[in-house]
This record gives sequence, structure tokens and C-alpha cells, in this order.
Amino acid sequence: MTTVQLPIGAERVSQSRTITEGELADLTNLTWTHSELHSSREFAKTTEFGERILAGPCVLAVTVGLVLSEFTALLREHGMGTVALLGFNNVRFFAPLLPGDTVRGRVKLHDARESKSRPGHYVITWLETLERYDGTRLMNAEHIMMARVRD
Repeated sequence: MTTVQLPIGAERVSQSRTITEGELADLTNLTWTHSELHSSREFAKTTEFGERILAGPCVLAVTVGLVLSEFTALLREHGMGTVALLGFNNVRFFAPLLPGDTVRGRVKLHDARESKSRPGHYVITWLETLERYDGTRLMNAEHIMMARVRD
């Protein structure tokens, strides 16, 4: 069995992406998050946000999508590949994601340990942040996954 030393503390930043009106509508429809806060422009005007916002679970999905290639590349550089998502801890939302926002993800390798039950596998924790291009933090989460040493 090969032991891998991953660079704890390594951090990467994703490319940026602007979330369009159409994408907000598509994500809202796909996830059935049809609260007026997410689907009605007129209702949203009466809220503190002044505009529809993307639902929290969708914001988490956008974050994972943005940073996926970053942490996959880091694993590949160390001879590893992704096996499965194990879960998320400490998901926190700080500001809304609005249509037209340009966002990017940050991912930091927080912890990696060998699996006790699966030889050649590792339990890895990433700290993920989604931020607007101006640096406003929208969300943080701990992303826990299983990875393995590739043959």
C-alpha cells in the first residue's frame, strides 16, 4: 500500500463565473425551490435583498462545481482520484447570490487521513468558500470526500 503525503494548507482559486438570470431560473426549477424569494421578482423587491436570490442548496452546488476541477487537479498531482462524496459540515451563508453576480470559489486542503476501513483510501476535508469578485464572502463549507491512490 502506498502512503501519500498531501500538502495540507494548499489553497487554490477557481475561475470566475457570472450567474445569469437564466441560470438562476434553471437552478430554481431543477431543485423545486419555488419560494417567492427565489422565483418572484416582484415579491423579492419587497425583501431586504431587493432581488431574487439563489437558494442555499444551489449556492452550495455552484461552489462545488467551481472548485471541483481545482481539488481534482491537486489529487491527480499526488497520484490520487476521487471515490465519493461523504458529506458537508458547517455550511454557512453570509450574503445572497443574486442574478448577475460574478463569483469564484476558493478551496483549501484542510485534512487528510488514511481510511481505517478501506486500505489505499483517504478521507479528505476541504474548506470551500464562495465569494463575489469584489471579495464579499457568500458561503463557507467543509467538504468531506473519499479519495484513493490510483493504480
